[in-house]
Amino acid sequence: MRLTYSIIWFDDNEDYIDSLDKDEIDKIIKEWGFQPNILYLSDPKKFGSLSPFREFDLLVIDKHIEHSQEGEKFISELRNSNVYTEVIFYSASEIDSLWKSIYEERLQGVYVSDRQSILSKLKEVGYQSLNKILDIENMRGIVMAEVGEIDQTFDEITELAINISSSDELEEFYNDFFDDKRDHLIDQIKSLANFKENKSLGNLVPLCDSNKRWKNFRRLIKKHNEIMSYNLNGDYPKDVLKPRNFLAHGIPKKSATSNDVIFEFQKKQFVYNDSIGKKIRRDLLQYKLEFQKVRNNIKESLDK
Repeated sequence: MRLTYSIIWFDDNEDYIDSLDKDEIDKIIKEWGFQPNILYLSDPKKFGSLSPFREFDLLVIDKHIEHSQEGEKFISELRNSNVYTEVIFYSASEIDSLWKSIYEERLQGVYVSDRQSILSKLKEVGYQSLNKILDIENMRGIVMAEVGEIDQTFDEITELAINISSSDELEEFYNDFFDDKRDHLIDQIKSLANFKENKSLGNLVPLCDSNKRWKNFRRLIKKHNEIMSYNLNGDYPKDVLKPRNFLAHGIPKKSATSNDVIFEFQKKQFVYNDSIGKKIRRDLLQYKLEFQKVRNNIKESLDK
């Protein structure tokens, strides 16, 4: 899942750009569980060079985007290029003129603000636009969740079919399962034995799931603590791997008393809601950035 939220903020008044509370803007985005990536621009040429802006989640632009091309003309051209990124359109003057421009140009997906209210408008529009990002990026999660539900259906079918099977049919069914699972385990044991005889990263990686990768990391930290130290006090399996497993494989049920969704997996439950979702994204981002620092520290030590 993409955990970066990208904004272009353009105003040809460089003093106004400098006056913005950039730390507060970063804080707003981080509270959503995303890493801010914001370009503050006052040069029309630099701004134009980034067209058609498809890599950005939100555009914040002054009405007078430059002397020769006003903001509403720019947005109209943007829409004609099939780019439908949300735009906050603001002005130092009264916003009635903005609404008039939007009506005259028949602009869609455009929000208006005066300069004094721009941060509250960004918070409102930005969080709303996140729903589109999450809808797209969660497709992978949706597929995993649907497979989890199908797995549950398979289990129910198996239980029902067993109840209508004869003893001979059950014996054959159980033996077939045993043979199939045994062959799979034999292949795994062969791979494990091959790894023991030919220890290498190439033979190790195929044997690892997410939890084993975490354990490998912990083992290596004990050997190289100075290089591989990291600044997180959390519990990665609990904070990340556990929610991942429930969201991917659990069966969701809506709570009867709240907006919570309760996921059931292996006779255990996990409660999900908007607040938990924000925490998961923040945890993912923090662990990801910290582990990347560890990786980069190792690379730097090897380059010395």
